[in-house]
Amino acid sequence: MAPTLAQYLLPTLPSGTDQITVPVNIINDLLPEGAETVVLTLNNPCSCLNPQETLTILDYTP
Repeated sequence: MAPTLAQYLLPTLPSGTDQITVPVNIINDLLPEGAETVVLTLNNPCSCLNPQETLTILDYTP
């Protein structure tokens, strides 16, 4: 069974986990939209140096 959207948005990481993969599906719709961003934030970052990461999705130009 595929994970639900809530599991992607609010995953619980087991103790000692140092990485997680969060898929971001990008659909090329050929509409000029400019850059779009996705921000990933840890709610309880403990000792993480960077509790937030920003991904920038650039518009496809053929």
